[in-house]
Amino acid sequence: MRLSAATRPTFRANLPGEVHTHSIQYNGAMTKDQVKEILDRVLTWPPRRQEDAARFLREMEAQDASPYRITDQQVGEVERRRADFMRGKERYATDEEMASLWKKCGL
Repeated sequence: MRLSAATRPTFRANLPGEVHTHSIQYNGAMTKDQVKEILDRVLTWPPRRQEDAARFLREMEAQDASPYRITDQQVGEVERRRADFMRGKERYATDEEMASLWKKCGL
């Protein structure tokens, strides 16, 4: 599934003690050289950040191996709800609301 230009995220990475004045926008498929360039830079990061990157990539691999997929319609619903949340039209349930729900479900 590919995101449209309107929904494609802009990523901004700041390493501890560094300020980056640019953001990276992914407007299409990256070339192997672009991927290699980023991975080479990861190797210059502090060990803790390298571990974070490796953990993130392992999670992506696990997701790709998962038999579960969401439809484009479901992606749209998630994006709509996230936008509504950011505008204050959606909110998280309170602890009390969740406790009441679990009680109704017999849990």
